[in-house]
This record gives sequence, C-alpha cells and structure tokens, in this order.
Amino acid sequence: MKKLLLILIGLPGSGKTTAADFLASQKIPVVRMGQITDEAMQKEKLSFSETNENFIRQGLRKKYGDDIYAHLTSSKIKELFLTNFIVAVDGLRTESEYFHYLKLFKNLKMLFIESATKWRHQRLKGRRFRSMSEIDTVKRDRWEKKIGLVKLKKLADYLIANNNSKKAFQAELQEILLSITKPLS
Repeated sequence: MKKLLLILIGLPGSGKTTAADFLASQKIPVVRMGQITDEAMQKEKLSFSETNENFIRQGLRKKYGDDIYAHLTSSKIKELFLTNFIVAVDGLRTESEYFHYLKLFKNLKMLFIESATKWRHQRLKGRRFRSMSEIDTVKRDRWEKKIGLVKLKKLADYLIANNNSKKAFQAELQEILLSITKPLS
C-alpha cells in the first residue's frame, strides 16, 4: 500500500477541525499546523487572541519563510508514516507549504473545505475554545486570502461544501475517504 498525505485546507470555520476529528475517528492521525502557533504563544506567554495568533503566524513566516509550518511538521508526518498509510494535515495556508510537502511526500491529496461566510463566522463566534469576534473573523478572512489560501483551491483534488448538517458533512468525508483509499488497497 502506498503512503498518502491528505491535506485539509479551507478558511477558518469551514470545518477543518470537524474533518480532522472525523479522520481521527477513522484511525487516521492528524497533524494540526496551528499547534506550532499555539506552542509559540505559550513560549512567549501570550494569551489567546486573534491579534496574538496573527502576530506569531506572521512573525514566523517573516523570519523563516512561508513554508515554515510545513517544515516544522514534516518530521512528525514522517514519524507517523512509520506506522500509518494515511496521515492528514490540518491547516495548510500557502503554496510554499504545499510545494514543501510535495517534495517530501510524492503522494498527496488536498481536500478544500468551503462554507458560506455566515456559517463560518457563526461557528467561529460559537467555539468553546478560541472563539472569535465578528471583527476578528473578518480580519482573519482577509489575512488568509492575502497569503494565498484561496489560490490553493485551484490545486485541490477534492472540494467539499460544509453548509448542511454535521452528519451530511461526515457522509461526504466518508465518500471521499473511500475513493482515496480504494486505489491504495
């Protein structure tokens, strides 16, 4: 069976975490790129806020390059491939990250998750952890689009709309997972 890197992309609140949780329930390990930001914030003793998160994200990319998150997660992905045929990554943001992974992991698929702005913003405001204000959701959308997240949609192998129920979203994820794993068998 050929190893596969499955990359989840989408604007904040689109459903990447829900997709990651679903994949984990299917025994597929998930590497969350945002963990790097969380760890940097803890190291700097910064409280969670969109302003602090953005400060860390932009600072890391400015200092180390647009592919820093892919670079820092690659060793964890390689480690997980020792015992897994599929590994998922939650949170790709730039083309540089995509091409970094493509060099290291020849077999990869991207799943772009999209959702209507009103649903995404509602989800972000309603999060138990890391909730965001309306102003922050608009700022975050603007930043995500500026760094090139929407360009990645053109490179995606799969596109899924998350505008219905969680159950319907998970059913679509299951169909995609089945189509991905069929050729691996």
